[in-house]
This record gives sequence, structure tokens and C-alpha cells, in this order.
Amino acid sequence: MNNKDLYNAINEVDEDILERSERQVTKSRKSMWVKWGAIAACLGAVLLLGILIKGRLRTDAPENGVTIGGVVRNYKDMTIAESTSAVLWPWEYQTIFEQYTTVVFDEKEYRTKTIGMEIEEAMLGEAIGTGEAIGYDEYPTEPVERRMSVEVRQIAGISEEKLIAVNLDGAYYTFAYGEYLPPESFGEVLEDYNLAEVLEFERFSVYEAGKEKGYYSLNDDAVLWQLLSSCREARFVEEDVWNRKDSRYISFTATSEALGVYKRVFYVAENGLIRTNIFDWAYTFDIGAEVAGEIIAYATENATEAEREPYAASIAGTLVEIGDGYILVDDTVLCENPEEGMIFKVLTDDLRVSRSIDYLKIKTGSVVVVYFTGDIDVAAGNVISGAYSLDKGTIYDGEVMIPE
Repeated sequence: MNNKDLYNAINEVDEDILERSERQVTKSRKSMWVKWGAIAACLGAVLLLGILIKGRLRTDAPENGVTIGGVVRNYKDMTIAESTSAVLWPWEYQTIFEQYTTVVFDEKEYRTKTIGMEIEEAMLGEAIGTGEAIGYDEYPTEPVERRMSVEVRQIAGISEEKLIAVNLDGAYYTFAYGEYLPPESFGEVLEDYNLAEVLEFERFSVYEAGKEKGYYSLNDDAVLWQLLSSCREARFVEEDVWNRKDSRYISFTATSEALGVYKRVFYVAENGLIRTNIFDWAYTFDIGAEVAGEIIAYATENATEAEREPYAASIAGTLVEIGDGYILVDDTVLCENPEEGMIFKVLTDDLRVSRSIDYLKIKTGSVVVVYFTGDIDVAAGNVISGAYSLDKGTIYDGEVMIPE
């Protein structure tokens, strides 16, 4: 794979899923296996194309249970299997950032980078003009192009030639210049994207010969940025020289509101290569084995062990109530001991959840799977406030099946 392979569909923390995505970036209808509590959806592609791509989730019933959103659950050994569901939502059932995925500004085309992440006011720079947002309503016999004028602002410290902030219905979202313009050196991306200020290194995994050896949380990333900043002359590697199985490396989780990326990856390998998908393309740089070794050594010596970090959490169960702004989901059907079943209150203020109930006609008594970010608020009554996806399923022979 060369560096022009688009990485929008590789937003996974799960290394096995990421590896398969690198081999084939195009969206596949094959099922993917992940541990219960992790999502197998390539969200960048999902929101751009209106396709819900789900995988297969396994409970595996570990001895001490599984942790979902901070809550430990004891489930049966069973598989929650989800087929790919191709849902092309009508225009009125799309969020504003799903509707308008392209912006023309200063005679250049910018493309959405968001999965719903808004940019905080403190990260915005000055207003730089007006652009035209473009979206397509696919439901009529002939797709209808929709356009609207939008305010465009700089993102603090980031070159407007690379990223801009676009006002969509009162909130700002990140859009990226769409052409492939690879940098000549690592220093170029450090400066253009104000990288040391907008990207924080905290969670990472250690790999040897392609196998995970542990998960860690870094105490302070200041030294890492000092080391990386000394590599401004590191050359951009155009050819495909990256092979995770031949090297020891660490993989940082990369999330940044300013960059418009959520849980992508930043690799540092002992052979001197660094590689990331935060720029939407596979960017590889050769910083040298000496500096790479120092980065790996510092990270591993100044971190504490942590649990594996899923892309997002998920719960499954029976939909027992549809209320005003919420649904109640009972997970008793999954429990080893039915008396240990819990009811979760899922807030449906996100259109991506409420539309499933309305448009897909999900009713009480249905088995559903909910995907969410953040932790469950147990004190408030097992409230899930970060839900962004809801699917309907059926139970058959010990499995929860999500039909196409």
C-alpha cells in the first residue's frame, strides 16, 4: 500500500482491525471480530456515505466479567453478530455534518473530517471568509444537490491551506483540503498543523513482532514532543516500507478536535520510522533509529499499565421503553444469571439514535445494540449520554443477530 491510500476508514484502536484496513481500505461486507464493548465500525466512512458498517461482537464471558462504559457485566458465552446494514438515510434523517460533506472556499475544495466532533471556541482563529457547503439528497429519482453559504474560520495555529473550521448550523467542524499533497519533511506537518499543541500523546500499546504486549497510559508527553521536534528534517517516505511484524513499536491513540480526528493512530517503530493516519493519508517519516529508540524508551519507562481502550462501548438487550428523549434497554437476555440484569437509560438526543426508532420502526420488545462513547453514569440511574448508533437485532441459537 502506498501513501495515497485513504485512511478515512481506519479510525480503529483495535490493531487487528487496523491491519486488515491497511491491506484493503475499501469498505468490505465481511464481518469483523472484536471483543465485547468495542465497536467495529469505520466511522469516517460511515458518516460520509451513510452506510452503517458493523462487525461481530463477542462476550467471551471472562472470569471477572467485561467492563462496558465503566460498568462490569457478567455475560454468557455468546456472539453478537451484526451483518452490514446499508442505510441511505433520507435528507431529513441526516445530521448537518452528514448532509454537507464538502465545502468550496477560496476556489479550493475541502472535505469533512468530522464524525460529529465540534471544535471548541478556544480553538478557533479569526474569520477568513464565506464558503459554500455542498450536499446531495440521494432519495429523489435524480439526486438533488443542495448548497448553502457558510462562515469559515481559521483553526488556531493551523494553516488554512490544510484545515478550516466551518460553521454548520451554529457549530464549527473541521474540513480538510481534499488534494493529496505529501510533505517533504516531518517539520512541514509540525508547522502546518501546529501538531505539538493540538495532539496529545497519552494512551498507547506496545507491540513486538506484530503482537500486543500491553496497554499503557503516559504521564507526560512533553519530552516526546521535544524529541519529535528535533526531527524536523526527517524525510517523508513515499514508498511502502512499513511492516509492523518486523519491528518493535508503540502505537499511540490519536484524538484531536482541532484536527477533526478521533482515536486514530501514531506509530513509532524502533527501526526509525513513524507512521500515522491523522492526515487522512498514510504518512510515514524516517526519524532515525536513535530518536525512535529514545521515544519508545521514555514512553515505556514513564507510563502506567492500563486496560485495553476500545474505539467505543456497546450494550445489547431488550428495548423495554421508548420515552421522551430516552429509551430503556434491559440486558438480562445476555446475563449468565438473569437476576443480575440491568436496565440502561439511553438518551436519544443524537439524531443518529432517534432516527433508528422513527425511520427503522424499532419498537419495544425488540433486541437492540447501542454504541456510545464515554462512561455510564451509574449514580444517575445507568444513564448513557454519548450514544450515537442504534441497531435492531434478533436472537437465534444463542446469538444476537443484526439483519441486513
